[in-house]
Amino acid sequence: MTVQYKHTIVQLVILFSLVFFLLGMGGGDGNSSAEVNLPLPEKNFPVVLTDNQGVTTQTARMSWEGKNYLQGKYGNAKVTVPFAKIQQVRLFPGKDINPNAVLTEIKLKTGKTVQLAVDRTTKVYADTDFGQFEIFVKDLKSMDF
Repeated sequence: MTVQYKHTIVQLVILFSLVFFLLGMGGGDGNSSAEVNLPLPEKNFPVVLTDNQGVTTQTARMSWEGKNYLQGKYGNAKVTVPFAKIQQVRLFPGKDINPNAVLTEIKLKTGKTVQLAVDRTTKVYADTDFGQFEIFVKDLKSMDF
């Protein structure tokens, strides 16, 4: 075997190795990596969310940390309120009870209102007609069910 022939074989091996390596870099099914799988519930709760800047967003399949209820402190007790019972939630970040909580006023479908202190670092997730939505509770002004 000549040196040039050995060099050609080495080049072909490298070329074929690169082809397989580059084909493996495709990244899957062609969907963009911007699509994130947020924790959205199966049951659809359409909610209009308004943030502290006044931006209103119509959402579907909203969840509170992946759940279809919200939790907060009612005095010393922890209370869980299912979305099915809620008509409206107003959040008052300026009236924080402590640095880790946001005061909320929940208007139930029965007409009764309840004030809860909710963890300010929890997130609300939802679907919108323009993409998936994620926001910290501390950045919300209201939720209309």
